[in-house]
Amino acid sequence: MNIIKKLKTIFDSFIDKSESLTMAQTKENKNTFDKNGHCIRCNKLSSLDEFGYCSDCAAIKKAIETITSIEHRIAKDTDYLYQTVKEANTYNYSKLDIENAELISNLNGVEKKFLEYMEAKPANSFELAGYWIYEHFIDCNYLISKLIKNGYLEISEYKSLSIMTTDELKNILKKANLKIVGTKKELIQRIEENLNEDEIKSMSENKEKFFVLTAKGKNILQGEKTVIAKDIDFEKNCYNLILNNRLDEAYKLVCEYENSKLTPRGINCDWNNTKKTFHLYIDTELPFKLPKCLEKYEKEVKATAIYTQMMGAGEKKAKSFFVNHYKIDFDKEILDKVFHALCFVAMGVELPEDFNIENIEEKIEADKNLPKSYFENLSTEKFIEQLKKRVTKCRL
Repeated sequence: MNIIKKLKTIFDSFIDKSESLTMAQTKENKNTFDKNGHCIRCNKLSSLDEFGYCSDCAAIKKAIETITSIEHRIAKDTDYLYQTVKEANTYNYSKLDIENAELISNLNGVEKKFLEYMEAKPANSFELAGYWIYEHFIDCNYLISKLIKNGYLEISEYKSLSIMTTDELKNILKKANLKIVGTKKELIQRIEENLNEDEIKSMSENKEKFFVLTAKGKNILQGEKTVIAKDIDFEKNCYNLILNNRLDEAYKLVCEYENSKLTPRGINCDWNNTKKTFHLYIDTELPFKLPKCLEKYEKEVKATAIYTQMMGAGEKKAKSFFVNHYKIDFDKEILDKVFHALCFVAMGVELPEDFNIENIEEKIEADKNLPKSYFENLSTEKFIEQLKKRVTKCRL
């Protein structure tokens, strides 16, 4: 049986057994004796057993036996589930079945994200991040086999420079007697300008094989990386709907995305309810003026804050999403401050009256040590009190 079908069968079994257990416990917990001391099941005036039940009553004993039996079966299923999840979540080269893998014409959004995730992973064995199985029911050995057979992924003894660590790049430069100072981008450029591919391979200290994307794999991911969701197509479609101010449709898509998972995000979140109150729209007038460097990106900045709030992420994810999406070298401090404020606006939290962001660009340029401002006082009692009053209205 396919391991994913096996998991679904186990979870269906859990549901059935949990319902049976609840029914049995309900029967057990009813009052055992009436006001005259007679058992309500056998109508006998009998003594109590060690659990406080009628010692002569076969009905209650049967209920207890039923509960015990169901609990044992659930415990057995739990052990089986653990082993099955571990099997699905652990890649091993010996378990690949490339010959019998499915031939496909394209990848779905989750498969694209998984392909991106596989870059530079060891080809011998490794354990996947838990979200692939708990959220998306990924059978890693099957999917890796499929990606290899369809030409998106391959095994190589050589890591490309872009996925090497800074230390690995510096080791190559040391062996070539070249300077080792600079950013990762500068180190890669220095290696490419001074060494050919054979020299790079001979100086690399890789002692194991790795998964690398083929040209076909790189091509399908061109400009399609995600930051928040594990589904490239979903993130792209949802963000485009928000850019067009179609927030209701975007949130409906979010609900469908969460309901498709084995373990949807959030505690007590009703993802079947697609109605949501929004506090920030694309055409909403902001309570502050954006810095000059972001003025022409106002629509995109708002859409990023809205999408981030829908997905329950914070300003750090918003900044990463924006930078990754638009590939522009913005000042990180400016983005930090802007998205910090915008994420609160998207949640419906009113900014303090003294909030001012107009001159932030000039302040950062003139002096990296910013004067005390709203951002340095977010934890004041007054603001926390205001936040607590409003946070109940915001369901992430």
